[in-house]
Amino acid sequence: MADSRFPIVSAELVKVLDEIFPPKEFSPKDDLRNMDYYFGQRNIVNFLRAKNAEQNENILTREQ
Repeated sequence: MADSRFPIVSAELVKVLDEIFPPKEFSPKDDLRNMDYYFGQRNIVNFLRAKNAEQNENILTREQ
């Protein structure tokens, strides 16, 4: 069930955030703190992408 209190998330916002915080690879030499910070950013991008998809879901494809 969608949370009606959550603001509309546009596809444009998700696209811009994906460009600002692009997916990247890490090596064992990378600092764990930097990795945690990066994955926190990506988690927000992924959350907003999922919210956008949920908000744009076609009523015919929803499970009843």
